[in-house]
Amino acid sequence: MANVNVPTQKTIYSNNINKVVDTSFSNYIPPVNTQITTPIPTVEEFFNNYDILFYSIPQVGNNSHETLVERSSEYIGLDLQQLLQQLQDLQKQNEQLQKQIDTFNIW
Repeated sequence: MANVNVPTQKTIYSNNINKVVDTSFSNYIPPVNTQITTPIPTVEEFFNNYDILFYSIPQVGNNSHETLVERSSEYIGLDLQQLLQQLQDLQKQNEQLQKQIDTFNIW
């Protein structure tokens, strides 16, 4: 097979294409300053959602009814441990008083 020279011609429009053509694809990427945010629900919307999710929320553990009670109690300054202790003390006192009443009833 014979060697054949094929003439080629190359046209160069610019030695630095980055100066001529925008290669950053900026029109496909959201601008850096744009933030996609979820709107914060109103208090009414929160309670509507809470009513819908009520039975889906675990009773104890992370993100549970227990968590809601603890956070809300802390926020309003309610000491749950103190209340539980008072309840236990009153139950003991109630048992003691009931025993005293039972000893007085001789019927």
